[in-house]
Amino acid sequence: MSGRDHAIVLGGGIGGLLAARAAAEHFRSVTVIERDLVPAEPLPRKGAPQGYHTHGLLARGRYVMEHWFPGFTDQLARQGAMIGDLGQAVSWLGHRNALRPVHTGLTGIVAPRPLVEHGLRQRLLTLRGVYLRDGCKAEEPVHNDTTQTVEGIAIRNHDGQSELLEADLVIDARGRGAPVDRHLASWGYGAIPERKIEIGLGYVTRLYRRDPVDLGGRLAIVVAGGPPSWRTGVIACHGPDRWTISIGGYFGDHPPMTHEGFLAFARTMPTPDIAAVVEQAEPMSDFMTFKYPSSRRRDFAAMNEFPKGYLPFADAICSFNPVYGQGMSVAAAQSLLLDAALSDGTDHTLALRFFRAADTIIDPAWNMSTGNDLWHPKVDAPRPLAARTINRYMTLAHRTAARDVQVSRMFLQVANLVAPPSRLFGWATLWRVARTNLLLAVSRILSFVVGNDDTAITADRRTTDGSGFEPCATETSTLSQYRKASR
Repeated sequence: MSGRDHAIVLGGGIGGLLAARAAAEHFRSVTVIERDLVPAEPLPRKGAPQGYHTHGLLARGRYVMEHWFPGFTDQLARQGAMIGDLGQAVSWLGHRNALRPVHTGLTGIVAPRPLVEHGLRQRLLTLRGVYLRDGCKAEEPVHNDTTQTVEGIAIRNHDGQSELLEADLVIDARGRGAPVDRHLASWGYGAIPERKIEIGLGYVTRLYRRDPVDLGGRLAIVVAGGPPSWRTGVIACHGPDRWTISIGGYFGDHPPMTHEGFLAFARTMPTPDIAAVVEQAEPMSDFMTFKYPSSRRRDFAAMNEFPKGYLPFADAICSFNPVYGQGMSVAAAQSLLLDAALSDGTDHTLALRFFRAADTIIDPAWNMSTGNDLWHPKVDAPRPLAARTINRYMTLAHRTAARDVQVSRMFLQVANLVAPPSRLFGWATLWRVARTNLLLAVSRILSFVVGNDDTAITADRRTTDGSGFEPCATETSTLSQYRKASR
């Protein structure tokens, strides 16, 4: 084959579906090969066990899906997804602080992963020239050793019959377990540079009946792992009448799969709201568990050469700690980069151009998630001075974001991958962080002097002007007490 007649995408998950959408702009036909028999309804698949657990879609991911499929947000809302401003409908807790609620203009989708995948697949298959072959196992890509080109893929269908499919491009979106390493080694390309952060993450999920007054009407609470307990949790409404709760921890600190043990674990979260739902709401499922041993990144951009016609994609390149919810959105952003790479340059340099472009979205997401995980004392990885300094600064910045609407909004923009992390280190933000933490330090000292050591810790966080910051009520009270004591 020659030109751009046919592209094959291996894997019918969210990454594969978005890669197929990008490829459909440039190839006459696109075939998605999926090992599972795809259900007609939005149900979890065997090949995507994380579909049973809590999910939400970051603003960057929703934006890309809306770009490819206009009206996608409204489509999901009609099918039961909950839509809201990510700074008001969702509470975010990290570094022992809850970010101050703030209007961000960032629209989030709170929905089960199978619903998002089902919606994407429905829209994708309405496009001319796009096909799905489910119940088919991808076997060995066909590599031409003379031209160093992948020219197709051997598949085995659900009847056990083998078939050879020719292609101008094979996109491998089979997830972190995709045997890319084995393929490249057998073709003579050597080992792939790789980074891995062992975290031993495990969490347990259960569904509960939702009362609309739960959580004060909010759609979700996200608790990122951090000291001292490093326990993490998410509660999210998956439809108007259902909560999904996933709680867990690192290095074997996982919840028991009993009501009493699950409730006791939920009570260790830095918010009582998750435990309140576990204690009071009606369970709607059994307990489900998920283990995630390590974050893994394959550095394809560092390779000197790469076969033409073959392109790892999404989790096959980088698999993120799911606590931070980055995977779907990074895969979505890669689909735009794939579209751009196919539009520019020649196909024989496609892979390396794409990998370099993909690093621009992978780098900040990877640094944010692994940077926080490196703070865990059991993580066996180098901790350079710069990383330790940034982690300390992030604690101060979280403390500021709990009181300052502008810093809170910026945090959410960065966490949702719509702004670069460097925004948190601009001079204006540095000044706000320094001012807030100086005031808090002074408040604590004055509290100690007047013998009211706990007043500086509990803050009535209010904002009454455009500055985005107001000393909390207890800080103002402490200053008043000090003035009286000084007279």
